[in-house]
Amino acid sequence: MVNSTGNNVLLSVRGLTVEFRIPRGILRAVDDVYLDIYEGEVLGLAGESGCGKSVLAHAILKIVDPNGYIKSGKVIFKENGREIDILSLSKEELRKFRWSKIAIVFQGALNSFNPVIRIRDHFIDTVQDHRGRVSSSDIIKESSKFLEEVLLDASRVLGMYPHELSGGMKQRTLIALSFILGPRLVILDEPTSALDVLTQKFIIRLLKKIHEKTGLT
Repeated sequence: MVNSTGNNVLLSVRGLTVEFRIPRGILRAVDDVYLDIYEGEVLGLAGESGCGKSVLAHAILKIVDPNGYIKSGKVIFKENGREIDILSLSKEELRKFRWSKIAIVFQGALNSFNPVIRIRDHFIDTVQDHRGRVSSSDIIKESSKFLEEVLLDASRVLGMYPHELSGGMKQRTLIALSFILGPRLVILDEPTSALDVLTQKFIIRLLKKIHEKTGLT
C-alpha cells in the first residue's frame, strides 16, 4: 500500500487492544486501534491526558506495565518485502529489534538514563549490545556526530552524568541516542513534556529540521 506521495507503509497497527488489571476490574486503555504509518511520514496523536496515547506508543514495541497486557491485535513492521509481527517476537528478538528498527524516546528523559554511568557509556552499551564488538572509540566518534546534530557539545556532554544535564539537554541527548543504531522509525512520547516553553519550541524546531534533512519516519 502506498500513500498519495508514493511512499510505502512502514508500520501497520491492526485491531490493537490493551487492558490493565485494576482494583475495580479491567481498564481498557487502547481499544481496537487501526493505523498505518508510511515511510518518511510524520504522524501525531492528539488527545487529553490519560486517553491512552503513551500506552499505544509503548504497546507498538510490546512494552506494557506489569499489570497490563495486550489483549488482541497485530503490529506489522515492513522491511525489504518482509513483514515482521512485532508482538510475536521473542524477548531476545525484541531486544535486537528495539532501537535498531524502531526507537522510542520516552516521556521524561531522566528516567531513561542510568544515573550512575556517564553519557558516553550509554552510547557504548547501546551499540555494543546490538552490534557486538565495536570499538569504543568508533562509537564515541559516531555518537559525537549525532550529539552535534541536536546542537550539543559532544566533547563536554559525553563525559557528564545524566544529573549534570539540564532538562532540555537530557531530552536532546536521548534523541541523539535514539538515532545511533539507524532506526527506520522513531516514536516520540511527548518529547517536550516537563520543559519550559522556549525549550519546547527549540526541540520541536530541531526535530523538524532533522526530519527535513534525513527523511526519518
